[in-house]
Amino acid sequence: EEWNFTDVAAGPFGNVFAVTQTGIINEYDEQGNLMFTFGGRAYDNDRNGLFTNASAIDIDPESGMLYVLDQERALVQVFYPTDFANLTHEAVAALKRGDYESSEDIWSGLLRLNGMSQIAHIGYGKALFYQQKYDEALYHFEIANDKAYYSDTMWELRNDFLGRSMTFILVGFVVLVVALCVLSAFRKKKKKLA
Repeated sequence: EEWNFTDVAAGPFGNVFAVTQTGIINEYDEQGNLMFTFGGRAYDNDRNGLFTNASAIDIDPESGMLYVLDQERALVQVFYPTDFANLTHEAVAALKRGDYESSEDIWSGLLRLNGMSQIAHIGYGKALFYQQKYDEALYHFEIANDKAYYSDTMWELRNDFLGRSMTFILVGFVVLVVALCVLSAFRKKKKKLA
């Protein structure tokens, strides 16, 4: 991963686009999590989407069109958001405003388009998590290797288990204590008789 960013641009969803001199374009969400990476360096010939010396980036917030300047080639390349990117932004927005059911549906559709998308697994897991569907959420956090949400989900599953089982645990403990007391009293009485 490169960190030699030459320019950044703020997107319409609180997201940020950053371009490196070698032409790698990263999109980050408002928490700084990497959402998408594209672009790259043109080594031998001119190819669309690749750069020899990327030096500036800007975005049209209404259309979502991204403009990247290749200083060496004196060329501005234009990128348009894909359906996948638009749906991802829509799912993130639904999750952010607390519309977890809608977000779940969108993330589910994104996973049908790309079952290997880490951000889709994390987003889907969060939508499930906030609806207290912890077993399903755990699966998606595991696939995405999101240790923080995986841990939070395990805590919630543990709390659910303890909440459902506490009555049985307490009753079992009381029965065990009573049984031990009765057994102890029975042994004492047996010793007195002997």
